[in-house]
This record gives sequence, structure tokens and C-alpha cells, in this order.
Amino acid sequence: MKTDDLIEALAAGAEPVKPRRLERGLWLAAAPAAGLAFLGVWYWLQPRPDLAEAMAGATFWFKAIYTALLAIAGGWLFARMGRPGADTAGPRLMLFAVLGAAFSLAVSEMIFTPAGQKMDVLLGSSWKTCPLNVLFLSALAAPLLFWQARRFAPASPAGAGAAAGFMTGALAATLYGLHCTESAASFVAVWYTLGIGLAAGAGAVVGKYVLRW
Repeated sequence: MKTDDLIEALAAGAEPVKPRRLERGLWLAAAPAAGLAFLGVWYWLQPRPDLAEAMAGATFWFKAIYTALLAIAGGWLFARMGRPGADTAGPRLMLFAVLGAAFSLAVSEMIFTPAGQKMDVLLGSSWKTCPLNVLFLSALAAPLLFWQARRFAPASPAGAGAAAGFMTGALAATLYGLHCTESAASFVAVWYTLGIGLAAGAGAVVGKYVLRW
């Protein structure tokens, strides 16, 4: 059998995977991934002692909405980057809009904070551990999401890996809010986002090898 005939025989009946099916699989994988991060919070970090009271306030939900929107933007960006030629303008715009809104609020908070209290507000009591905790939780969630991400065919494996890592980090940061007692907008904008950025960096390294095709 000639090579051309063999290729045609192997390709007979093959159909392209629908993009929506791939994206649906990615979002479905986010649920058990979040579950693993939740277990990390519950059994390793421990939930904050005033969790029920905190959930009745606006600050708790501000943090959750911010990081959840970043997770959505990161997942959307990865889904586009995972298909060569797909337009990434929409998710990039969402990503920058969410980050811009958070940092604008943080700057406004700093402006109205007395000079002697600015560093206390910015650093809180856990700035050293917050980014690392987010990175740790993202490491628990990442295997499921990256396993699903292998079904995509990104033109830039490292870039797509960074987007997947960003999604994972933001998902982890959302669950981290169950433990973290910090409430300042500047703290969340800087240290939560740094943890997500670390996860994106790790994702870029992993994606370079795992997402190659």
C-alpha cells in the first residue's frame, strides 16, 4: 500500500472535534479542580473562624467575584489560544478590564487611607504567605485542568499554558478566600493577583512541554 493510500485509509471517517465540545470539557473540569482546591483550604489551611459572619458582608463577595471573573477570563483566553487562529481580543479585554477595575479601587483606597496606615493596609498580616498559598492551591487543581487542556492544539504551548495556569490560579484564589481574613482592596489587588501571576508563570513552564502537539 502506498503512503498516500495509507493516510487516506487512516483518515477515513475522521471528523474535527467541535470547539464548543472542547470548551465545555474545560469548564466541566473546573468543577472537580475547584473541589481539590477546596479540600486544600478545608484540611490544610483551615477555613477562617468567622466564615459565616464574613459571608454576610460585602468584602468577602468582592474578593470572590474579582477572582472568579479572572478565572472566567483566563479560561476564555485559554480556550481561544488553544485553537490556532481564534480571536483572543474578547478575553484579553475582559482580563484587563477586571484587573483595571480592581487596581483602580485599590489606588482609590490608598489615596483616602491616612499616610501612617498605608503600609499596614497594603501588607495586612499575611502578605508573605498569601501568594504562596494561592500557588499551592492552584497546584492541587492544575492536573485536572491541564489534562483536559491537552485536547487543544495551541500555536503557543507556553502562552496557552500561562492562560491555563492563570485560570487555575484565579480558581484557587477564589477558594482561598474561605481562609483569608484580609479585607483591603489593595491587599487583594496586589497579593491575590501576584499569587495568580505565579500560577500563570508555572503554567507557562508546564504548558511548554505538556501542551505540545
